[in-house]
Amino acid sequence: MTGIILKDKLKLTKQTFDELTELLTDPNLDVNSSQLLEICKTINSLADILKLDRQLKQAKVELASVRQIVADPAEDLELKELATVEIVELETRISRLTKQLNILLLPQDPLDEKSVFLEIIADPNQKKSSIWASNLLRMYALYGESQNWRVLLTSETLDELGELKQAILAIEGDGVYSKLKLEMGIHQLESNSQGTKTDPASVTVIVIPQVDSTEMPIAPQEIKIYDRRSTNCRCNLCVCKTEFGVQILHQSTGIRITCTEERSQLQNRERAMQILRAKLYEMKLVEQQQEVRGMRRSQVGTGARSEKIRTYNYKDNRITDHRLGQNFPLANSLEGDIDNTIESCISQDRQERLEELANSPDTAEALN
Repeated sequence: MTGIILKDKLKLTKQTFDELTELLTDPNLDVNSSQLLEICKTINSLADILKLDRQLKQAKVELASVRQIVADPAEDLELKELATVEIVELETRISRLTKQLNILLLPQDPLDEKSVFLEIIADPNQKKSSIWASNLLRMYALYGESQNWRVLLTSETLDELGELKQAILAIEGDGVYSKLKLEMGIHQLESNSQGTKTDPASVTVIVIPQVDSTEMPIAPQEIKIYDRRSTNCRCNLCVCKTEFGVQILHQSTGIRITCTEERSQLQNRERAMQILRAKLYEMKLVEQQQEVRGMRRSQVGTGARSEKIRTYNYKDNRITDHRLGQNFPLANSLEGDIDNTIESCISQDRQERLEELANSPDTAEALN
């Protein structure tokens, strides 16, 4: 059923590629403009799609030719046996190329290329949750570094015992949101001690795209800004530091953002405003999604903050992703080695989107 949609999208892709290629020859196009960079980036992505399409067409031509050999009664028996083996190989290749092409032609999430704020929130009712939150914070920081992203701790809130309550990482780079957006939900540590199961520790992970002031404007009268200066002595680290922090209150929603990790109050204020814009933008997106009837709610799970997406078990060296119904080895994961787990979630998400495309009303209408 996706064949008709695929054909239409390929036609549009070829048309767009030709138009943009011709636009590059326009003498009035500023070679130093951001528009040129965007055009070149789009052309490169479209060229990859068209290259795959050519490979798929060539494989189909070869398959038809080999099938003729098998069907020809005059052909040598040994040649037919070789052709039969080649048919299997070509069918496998065609299936793989078709899947890759379908994925490239899926509608892109316009937020996928954005950087993110990744927020870690410990459960205040669970004793071990703060330690587990610290472990997850470190895991995502190490994963971001392994992807050559820029990772900054922008906000950290400790309880009266100095344990982590909440932290926000700014993770910046190309395609960060596309990789991390499916990490949102509850990550539960399943503790086992000497064969006895103890209370689990749950941590909520929130991933929100970074946006600028044009995408989410905030009027000055909507907020109150408080400067905060405090000295923290962390005896275990033998470090005393004075924090020139900032807290911003968004009056209509009650959202409070505290930022103390930058070097100056001005930098903390700018970073706090970035986080506030991102949180307000996320609220806006959720409202829009709830208004759309029949929207896909199964994005490898609901994507809701309250959904338990993974359980981590040290005793059995196992990570269970409940959306996939699949286990992964826990060893090295807390050192940032989680790319296989993340890619598996992305792969299932793409497959579900392909199935949704095949079963969509637009596809059914095109078939009639």
